[in-house]
Amino acid sequence: LNNAYNNGVAVRVVADNGVNSTGWAALNIGTNNKKVSPTGATYGIMHNKFMIIDANDANPNVPILWTGSMNWTDQQLTQDRNNIVIFQDQTIARAYEIEFNEMFVQHLFGPDKFTANGDNTAHEFVIGGNRVQLFFSPTDDPDSRIKAAAATVNHDLELALYVFTRNNIAYLIHDSISAKGAFAGAILEDTTNGTTVYNSISGVMPGSIFIDGHSWLMHNKFMLVDANDPSSDPMVLTGSHNWSTSAQFSNDENTVIVHSADIANQY
Repeated sequence: LNNAYNNGVAVRVVADNGVNSTGWAALNIGTNNKKVSPTGATYGIMHNKFMIIDANDANPNVPILWTGSMNWTDQQLTQDRNNIVIFQDQTIARAYEIEFNEMFVQHLFGPDKFTANGDNTAHEFVIGGNRVQLFFSPTDDPDSRIKAAAATVNHDLELALYVFTRNNIAYLIHDSISAKGAFAGAILEDTTNGTTVYNSISGVMPGSIFIDGHSWLMHNKFMLVDANDPSSDPMVLTGSHNWSTSAQFSNDENTVIVHSADIANQY
């Protein structure tokens, strides 16, 4: 990033207020190009992990949007389990840029919220012939988007989650799997073990719910729906959004849903 800036590239970065101070200090892109999230009773954390490249290039095939679950730390890069998805598409890159700009000029919208400008980004895209959906937290009610995706299950549903505390999503998954007779499986970080959420979903995942107790983190936040049935709208839901109350109501987060049998099978 420093090399890009020194070579004349416009580089801007937004980070959470708790960003690593050593790494932040090493980012030499000009003081006015670095912003941290606010603190306050109504704001959680800036939990996004996305990068936008050349969103406004004259060639629409150039822009890149990079997102997923991985924080930019040594442990996340080398030890923890994460996923990254990269879109080569100008429309979704520009949608993310709207969200970024809201955070970058957060002083316009009040001291306690980064993205207090409402639901003002597009949610539906067609990328490479595939339907892609995009939602930001907290403005776009991600809980309802997760439940709507899970409710479409006909054949199989798989979860890989770092944090799962939202009982309403667990109940929906339980009822949908029960009603459809579909296969379900999950890999969850060990903080979920023994919780109401675990008890809700374990009944429909006999022998296929696993608690990760390794020293590294199972840091993914993804769900697969009907990955093994190409005729049933296979999809991947992923992004930065943990299935938690903070992510739903007070954090800055992003969630993408890719409707693609090919991508779902890779996951």
